[in-house]
Amino acid sequence: MAKKGTKFQTYTEEFRRLAVERYINGDGSYQTLSKELGLPSPTSLKTWVKKYEKAISLPKGKTFLY
Repeated sequence: MAKKGTKFQTYTEEFRRLAVERYINGDGSYQTLSKELGLPSPTSLKTWVKKYEKAISLPKGKTFLY
């Protein structure tokens, strides 16, 4: 659990999209890509990939935000 007053890093939608695309294209594992991209842990990338996979299975007209 985070300490009170902790500032969390935010990432742009474009950054997240590029990170997910790199993972899907096989450019590396969660761990490898996280280190290359400067993410504190691979958990964020895993979450973004799961959301992407869920979003591509949504019916047309639904929007997807990371």
